[in-house]
Amino acid sequence: DDAMRMVFEINSLDNATPATVSRAGILYINEDDVGWQPFLDSWIASLDDDHQKANLPNITSTYFEQLIRSVCKGLDDIVPIRVINKISTTCYIFE
Repeated sequence: DDAMRMVFEINSLDNATPATVSRAGILYINEDDVGWQPFLDSWIASLDDDHQKANLPNITSTYFEQLIRSVCKGLDDIVPIRVINKISTTCYIFE
């Protein structure tokens, strides 16, 4: 069975036609609706170390929200980066 799956990450559907959306099966999920917490929960659950699984939720809930607020209000991005990308990069640095 020759099959291929493609995933597109897009910023908006401003230029998409209804035909494009229906044929490609595009789902638009607004970052503000979902947030970054589900990604973080999934990442922590995928870790092998039980010590990390037990302690990272406390660390991330204590510091991530404050860190995001301070970075977003105090610094200008040269290249715009979504919050979920900042969170995922931080998680991969922890690995």
